[in-house]
Amino acid sequence: AELFNLRHSTLQNVIEQVFGFLKERFKIILTASNYKLEQQYNCMISCACIHNSNILWNGHSDQTFKQSEANLGNQPVQQKNDDVYPFQQLKNSRECKECDNWQDQIAEYLWKQYIATLQKRCI
Repeated sequence: AELFNLRHSTLQNVIEQVFGFLKERFKIILTASNYKLEQQYNCMISCACIHNSNILWNGHSDQTFKQSEANLGNQPVQQKNDDVYPFQQLKNSRECKECDNWQDQIAEYLWKQYIATLQKRCI
């Protein structure tokens, strides 16, 4: 479970950093709620494509990229309170059991992958 939680937390941090960067770089994302949901979706995909294309063609030498990265680096990491997300609360014990089983399967897969990596390194 600890390995699962570590990987989950790491992935969550990366995703939050990416969205923070995109919001910093593409200000339209900050006001996207004024648009229909499909338009918001298309806007996010478009911004991500522009960003990825720019990196592909210019590398990380883009001045906007460097400035946004610097701005994000100066922001304190916010601690999250799981109670803030009421939609994540499960409706019944069957759903709880299903989620627990799914988490256990993922954790088992991660553990096997971790052990295999250690064996390849002869540790």
